[in-house]
Amino acid sequence: MREDPKIEGLNIGLVVGDIPPPQFIDHLILSLAHSKHRIVVFGRVRKKAVYPKNVEVFNYQTSSFLDKVTLSLKIASTKICYRRRWNLVRKVLLEKNAFPTRMHLGLIAGFVRKKLDLVHYQWVNIEKYLVDVNHALQTPVVLSLRGYQINVLPTINSDIAKHYRHLLPEMDGFHAVSNAIKKPAIFFGAEEKKISVIYSGVHSDEQIKNIGTRKSKCHILSIGRNHWKKGYSVALDAVNLLKEQGYNFHYEIVVGDSPEELLYQIHDLKLQDEVTLTGRIPHGEVMQRMKEADIFLLPSYEEGIANVVLEAMASGLPVVSTNCGGMEEVIEEGITGWLVEIGNSESIAAGLLRYLNATSDEVENIIRNAHKKVREQHSMDHLAKEMTALYRKTLDETESI
Repeated sequence: MREDPKIEGLNIGLVVGDIPPPQFIDHLILSLAHSKHRIVVFGRVRKKAVYPKNVEVFNYQTSSFLDKVTLSLKIASTKICYRRRWNLVRKVLLEKNAFPTRMHLGLIAGFVRKKLDLVHYQWVNIEKYLVDVNHALQTPVVLSLRGYQINVLPTINSDIAKHYRHLLPEMDGFHAVSNAIKKPAIFFGAEEKKISVIYSGVHSDEQIKNIGTRKSKCHILSIGRNHWKKGYSVALDAVNLLKEQGYNFHYEIVVGDSPEELLYQIHDLKLQDEVTLTGRIPHGEVMQRMKEADIFLLPSYEEGIANVVLEAMASGLPVVSTNCGGMEEVIEEGITGWLVEIGNSESIAAGLLRYLNATSDEVENIIRNAHKKVREQHSMDHLAKEMTALYRKTLDETESI
């Protein structure tokens, strides 16, 4: 990462949930840290995470007795040492008739102690009183808008939809992971002018180190947790169509725990020799799988922009993806990959056939175009620059009110 000495660093609080967080949030932390900002990562520490010196981890975990004691001491000392700021918080909580959990009191204590320029929540499922507390402490709030939480949850749960309608209008700024995310956010009360579309960042080399030769047996790869939105059942129907047409392939799904519904479907379609379900593996092994594969398949019903697709494109692995969410913003049909219809096994099979029937030169052009797209649109430098611009814009607009 290149550092700009003209940029004065901000004190930024990132509320991330579990620590270590998902890799796309980890990339955000590291990119901001390399841009000379001072970062406090608020979360529940499940495992030690190593960050640069200008990144501090504030743990508000309460799973063990020791965690509870440690957090209680933090809260008690905050009430004493930061009495004026704590009284502001107490007043807001009383006015809102809010009764925070011990865990949230620990998070609030962190807000009081750290005197942040801005707080950035990474997930939408937060309590509104936390935002009220931030505003009482004169700290602007930015919220990330990601696929499932904004595209799906409020459509299947009316209570969540109601909560979003109260929460989103209170935000000072929004980070949307794709243009496709903006529309549902606006529907639930987000001001369009406050939304900045900032794509996730991934690591990529300047040049693709090796474009592998195509093998006689095509290795198809999918990666992602077991969830209906991932579309694996439709993908199995699609590869079964390839089998019926006599194509030689192996389909590997890195899915974590092997779900019984997929195991049954594999047995029912007699795909035991063609399909492997792989359990949870470290990220280094995931990247190795990408190097070994011929084509990456994203059969999802819903995504913001799938980070795993960006990693595939960065590594030189061509992609077939459904046109869900914001995937059209990275996959251009026949240019940076192949797009197929959502939930349509015949369309997915046809997309895989477009890869299988393409010439080596055509595949190489798509690989190089995809790599260039990721380098230009999803670099870590670009992420840091755009996120810093969002933070400064949010600060300027809240100061002018």
